[in-house]
Amino acid sequence: MARIVLESMEGVNTPHFLATMILSYRNEEDRDEILSMFCNGFSTVKGRGGPDEAIFHKLLLGRIPYKVDGDTVVFWTQDTRR
Repeated sequence: MARIVLESMEGVNTPHFLATMILSYRNEEDRDEILSMFCNGFSTVKGRGGPDEAIFHKLLLGRIPYKVDGDTVVFWTQDTRR
């Protein structure tokens, strides 16, 4: 299993951002835009061998449990590329 850590950035609290994106992701018409925004926001994680769009899609659907640790989001995935 791969452990993924999404850290907050200046001006963006990742736990709050993720919660907002999960709520917004319920609207199927906006999913492509929301997924793109989320992936672009965490492109540095992806660039370090982090999750691809399919993993972020499952996270936003609520299919991957996550933990909040301060201003960081941590989750585990079956993605074995790491």
